[in-house]
Amino acid sequence: MEPVAVAPVFVAERPILGWLDPVFFTLAQRVHIPALALTADFPPTDCTPELLRAELERRTDDKEPTDDLWTAVIAQARQPGEAGRVWQLLACGLALKRLRAVDRRMRAATVDERGDIHADLLEGFLNRLATVDTSRPNIAGRLVDAARYNARKARKARRTHLPVEYALHAPDPTATPGTGPHNWTEAVQGMADDFTAAGRRLDPQGLELIARTLLDRQQLTEAAADLGLSVDAAYKRRRRTEEAIAAFYCIAGRRPASGRAKAVRRDPAATAEGA
Repeated sequence: MEPVAVAPVFVAERPILGWLDPVFFTLAQRVHIPALALTADFPPTDCTPELLRAELERRTDDKEPTDDLWTAVIAQARQPGEAGRVWQLLACGLALKRLRAVDRRMRAATVDERGDIHADLLEGFLNRLATVDTSRPNIAGRLVDAARYNARKARKARRTHLPVEYALHAPDPTATPGTGPHNWTEAVQGMADDFTAAGRRLDPQGLELIARTLLDRQQLTEAAADLGLSVDAAYKRRRRTEEAIAAFYCIAGRRPASGRAKAVRRDPAATAEGA
């Protein structure tokens, strides 16, 4: 199987899993798998990655083992250079149906969150692809489990470190992904507008630090350097801004029996009327 030139860049105007399918289709037209190149009996004749995906999905649906095929795919993906990168993309495409199923179950609240989930799923999948033990059974299941774990861990981290999420007018988390009226950038600006309308002011640098570190996941050290602040000063500015937002939107922290923090958002206007 000859290497195929491809730019391995996960950037697109749509959430990544939506972008991956046409990339897989394009590569599938250019990558040819010789007969018996993967296992002793597959493929019986020369085939394309599309036929390989169809065979994997058929075996999965029929409860037949797929470990032999995944072992061969992973060996190709671990090649150095361009050839390995091509097969890494193909491996993502081979698992796309199962990754999408995980994405649906995670029920993204916004388009931005959906993009984060897609990126985290692929990050977990690709990291595991490089290290998974192919001598143990259920290779595909373990790859997808790693993707799911990484996405859930990343979402928990975002929500744990972003109590102001509850002040950002987020839509109902049970809503259809992508139908919410806001994305996070618009919501942050809307929050600043709320403060202005109430005759109050948010620290612009504190808000910028929140946007950079908690929404865009930039390292605090990098964000501080970009803004000409020490790390300690940046941390204090961000913390004060978070506290101001929490107070303005009347976010009350509760810690239920599960031990996980839960925030309750109340309408500041309604709170003022009640007072």
